Amino acid sequence: MDLERKIALTQPVQPPVPELGLPACELRLTVAVRGDLPPALALGSTWNPELAGRIGSYLAAGSGPLPLAPVGRPLQDPRRGPGRAAYAEDPLLCSRLGSAFTLGLRGPDPERIRTAPVIRKGVDALRCVTRPGFNMRLLNEHEWPALRATMETGGAVGVVLPWELFDEYPTVAHRLIKNVYRPWSDREIVVVCEVSGPEFDAAAALRLGADLCVGTGARSADLVAAHRRGDLSEETITEAARRVLLTRVRFDRRPEPVDGTELRALELEAARESVVLLHNDGLLPLLTGPGVRLAVIGSTGDTLARALGEKVNVLRHDGEDLEQAALVARSADVVVLMVGSRRRVERTTLALSDGQQRLLQAVRTANPNTVLVVSSSHPYALAWAAEHLPAMLWTAHDGPTAGTALAEVLLGDYAPTGRLPQTWYRTAEELPAELDGDIIATNITYLYHEDALFPFGHGLSYTTFTHGPVQLDTSAIDADGGTTVTVEVRNTGFRDCAEVVQLYTRQLASQVKQPRRQLRAFRRVWLPARATKHVVFRLRANDLAFWDVAAERWVIESAQHEVFTNTSSATAVLTVEGTSLPPRALADTTLGARSFDDASGVRLAELPCDRDSVITAVRPGGWAAYRGYDLTSCRTCDLSVTNTAQTTAAVELRLDTPDGPLLGTAHVPAGSSSPVAIPLRPRRGRHDLYLVFTELGLEVRTLDFRV
Repeated sequence: MDLERKIALTQPVQPPVPELGLPACELRLTVAVRGDLPPALALGSTWNPELAGRIGSYLAAGSGPLPLAPVGRPLQDPRRGPGRAAYAEDPLLCSRLGSAFTLGLRGPDPERIRTAPVIRKGVDALRCVTRPGFNMRLLNEHEWPALRATMETGGAVGVVLPWELFDEYPTVAHRLIKNVYRPWSDREIVVVCEVSGPEFDAAAALRLGADLCVGTGARSADLVAAHRRGDLSEETITEAARRVLLTRVRFDRRPEPVDGTELRALELEAARESVVLLHNDGLLPLLTGPGVRLAVIGSTGDTLARALGEKVNVLRHDGEDLEQAALVARSADVVVLMVGSRRRVERTTLALSDGQQRLLQAVRTANPNTVLVVSSSHPYALAWAAEHLPAMLWTAHDGPTAGTALAEVLLGDYAPTGRLPQTWYRTAEELPAELDGDIIATNITYLYHEDALFPFGHGLSYTTFTHGPVQLDTSAIDADGGTTVTVEVRNTGFRDCAEVVQLYTRQLASQVKQPRRQLRAFRRVWLPARATKHVVFRLRANDLAFWDVAAERWVIESAQHEVFTNTSSATAVLTVEGTSLPPRALADTTLGARSFDDASGVRLAELPCDRDSVITAVRPGGWAAYRGYDLTSCRTCDLSVTNTAQTTAAVELRLDTPDGPLLGTAHVPAGSSSPVAIPLRPRRGRHDLYLVFTELGLEVRTLDFRV
C-alpha cells in the first residue's frame, strides 16, 4: 500500500481497500441515542447490566460506525453537574453497566462487530493536569476502572481524546496512550483525535499516538507535507493505518430493521426499573376508587398528570401561584408534587430552588397526604421533606415514558425496584468547601461518608426482603485465592418483586485509609411473594487490592475483611494472607512528589513519559500530605524543584497538619531548577508529612531524604 493510501486511512472519509474487500466508508463520531431510552444516571439506578446490554444492542441498529459509548468516571461531588456518561458514584457499578452497554453496541461476535464503540475522554483525560484534587490512588481505584473494564471486556474498541490534550499537554497524551490505554486491551485499539476547530497539527497527533483524526476536513495534504519535511515518519503513518484497518475488517454492518413496538417496550421497562422509592410511611401505593381526587402540582408534572388521568380523576396545577396551588392541594385527597431540575451546571447548594421549597411547604401545609416526586439529574438535601412527608420517589429519567412509569409505581401497577446510584446527603455542610474531587481526603461518596439521608444502594419497594447470615465456604485465603459467598434472600411480603442483592466488604485494619464499605458484587434476583433463594457470589483476594501510592502498585494487604450484604442479618470475616506493607521510612529514601496520600489545592504540572511527575499549587497554601512516614535519622531533604515565577518563592515541610510544626523551609530563587537542600529539625517516629506551597510558581518533582 502506498503512502497516500495509508494517510487516507487516518482521515474520516476512508478509501476503499479492494485487497481486503472493504468498500469506502466514513468514520465519524455519533451519539448512540434513540427514542425515550434512559440517560446514564437513570440506567445506573436500575442496577441492571443485562438491561444495559439490551439497550446497547438495540441502539447499535441505528448507530453510526463509531458510536460514543456512555462511559465516564464515577460521580463524586453531587454539587457538580453530572456528565452524560455517569452511571453512579461506585466504580464497580459503572464498570458493569458500561461494559454491558458497550458490548451490546459492539455485538455478540468480537470478530464481526456491528459498531466500533469508542470512549470519549475529554475533560477526564485533562483532569490530572488542569484541576486540583488529582490523586494517583483516586485515579487507579476510582476513575479508571470503568474505562479499563470496557476495554478489557472488548466492548470498547477505541478511545477519543481532544486535540487540546495533544496540543497543550503532549507528554500527557503520549503517556496515556502508550502506557495506559493501549495495554488495557488485548487487541489493537484505535485512538481518535477529536478536533473542534480549524487549527490543529495532524502530524503531531499521529506522532503522539493517534490513529484517526475526526471533527474537521481532510488533512491528508498536511500529513504528506509533514512526511516530506521529515516531521512524520512512514513507520508512524503505517502503524496508524494498520490499526484503523484492523478495526474496519471486523465490521459486519448490515441493514437492521427497527421494531417500534420493541423499542417502546424497552423504553417502558427501563423507565420502570429506574424509579427509586426513597421513603414510604404506607401512603403508597395509592388507593384509588370512585370519587377519589388526585392533584398533580409542579411545573414538570404534565406528562405524569396525563398518565395518571387515564385511570383516576386528576386535578392539575403548575405550582407557579402558591395560593392557588395550596387551594388545589386542599381540595384533593392526595397530592403528587413534582420538583427537581436537570441543569448540568455546578451548584453551591443541595437545596431545592427557593420557589420549589416554598411550594413544597405550602402544599404540605395544605394537604399532609403529599407524595414528593423528584425528577432530577442530581441529589438534593431533603431532610425536611423526609421528616414531614409520607412518601418520596426519585427518577433521573424524563420524557413521556417516565410519566407512564411513575404513574404505574404510584398506583401500584408496578412495584419499584430501583436503587440509588449516588449518596443523598442531609445537608451541603457535609461536603467539602472546595469542589476538588478528592473523595478520599474529603470523605465523600458512600465509600468514605457516614450517616447519609439516603445512602448509595438504598431503595424500597411494596414488599420486604430479608437477608440471612453471610456464609463463606472458606474464611481464610491467600493472595491468589478466593471464597464463595452465599446469602439466603427471602421475600417476606405479599408481592412478587426483584431484589438487588449488594455484596460489600470492609477492611478492618490497614496502614492506609480504607473505605467504610465497598461494593464487590451485586445481582438482581426475582422473588415471588414468600419465596426464598440462595444467592451466590465469588469473592477473590484480587478484588480486595488497593493502590499503594508509596510503592506505586496494586497490593493485597494482609488483613481481615468484614463481608456483608446491604441488609444481611449477620456478617462474616474473611482473613486474607497477602502483603505486609513495609514501614514508610524516609531515611536515605527518594520520595516522588506525586506519591501523596491526600492533597488540597495541588495539581500535576507535567506528566512526562520517563520522569517522575511534577506537582504544583493552584493557590497559595496548597499542600500535599504523605501519611505515616518515619523521619528517624533524617537530617536533610534535597528538594528537586523548579521556580517558574518571577520572584523567589518558598515551600515548607510541616508535620501532622498543614499548619503543624515546621520541619524546614526551602527558598527557591526565580528561574532556578537546581535541587535545594533543606536542613531538617530532628524528629523521631512516624508522622504525616506536609509539603506546603506558600506561594505559586514552584514545581516539585522529588524529595530526597538523607541521614
